[in-house]
Formats: sequence, structure tokens, C-alpha cells
Amino acid sequence: MALWAYFAAGDSIRMLSLTASQLAETPRVRDLQQAYLWYAMEARQYAILRRWIDPEDPNFNEQRTLLLAVLAIFIQTHPRDDLTGLIESLFPGGKGPVSALWDSARVFAACGRYAQAITLGKLALGPAVCRSRKGLASASCAETCQRGVRSRAGNFVFAYRTIRGGKATDSRNQSNQICCSDPD
Repeated sequence: MALWAYFAAGDSIRMLSLTASQLAETPRVRDLQQAYLWYAMEARQYAILRRWIDPEDPNFNEQRTLLLAVLAIFIQTHPRDDLTGLIESLFPGGKGPVSALWDSARVFAACGRYAQAITLGKLALGPAVCRSRKGLASASCAETCQRGVRSRAGNFVFAYRTIRGGKATDSRNQSNQICCSDPD
């Protein structure tokens, strides 16, 4: 009953607190897990979501999948919310499990949030070095890589493999081949 009262009052912090206490008692209840993630997003308490993508947790894959599913629905139902602070809270200093970074990028891309998708994709790829055929870094190189990622938003894994494999090509201009490679 208290949860509905908090919901009617729009008090997402108390909803989150109550759900957290219920989740502590029964941690494997999927509905409570989903509610907790949703209320955390509503309350903009993004830092507490970090534990859902902790690779040291034995339930990492399951928890990450649930978080990303809730995030996708949240993005779709809150189209004007820019989710300021979410990426930095989940991946402080731009660091985190590559699979979580990349999967998050795919969710943002699928929801049409390309700026966030590109940011996360760049973090997943690490510091990439872009060079044109002449070996000169250029702003147009980064733009071409971003355009390529955006054009493949529905198939982000293909873009990842393409870039990691050493070549990303702007299909509209075959003479402008761009090489994106890790410095490692």
C-alpha cells in the first residue's frame, strides 16, 4: 500500500527506498528487481545502478541484461529525458566492462540516442586512433567513423567488428577509406 501512496505522490526516492528494502528480503524476485531499476532511473539515482554491471558479481550477465532491458523501456517512455549523468555514474571515468559498455551503446542506438551510443561505443573501443590514407588525423575521420556507427545503429555489433578489425568504410565514398585501430 505504501508503494502506491508514494507513486501517487510522485515520490520516487521513497519508492526506491521501499523497493530496496523489499529486494533485500527477496533478492531474486524479478518484478522487484525491475521496479528497483525503474525507480532508480526515475529518481536519477544512477550511481546505485553500477552494481548491476559489476563483472565480479556471479549474476553479472543476468543483471546486466535486466538493467539494459529496463533502460531501453525507460528511454522509450521518457523521450525528452537526456539521462544526464547516467553514463558517468555507470562507467566512472569512462571505465567499465567492455561488454556492458558495448551493450549499453547498442541500447542507446536502438532507441535513437546516437550521441550517447557513440560515446559508449568509443569507451568500449578504447582510445582509437583514426588516420586517413595519408596518415593524418582529421576531424572528418572522427565524423566518418561516427557516421558509420550511426548508419549501422541497428547492427552495432557489425560496426564494432568492422572498426576493431581495422577498417571502417564510408559506403557513400569508397575513395575515403578510414582506418580505425587500437594503439595496443
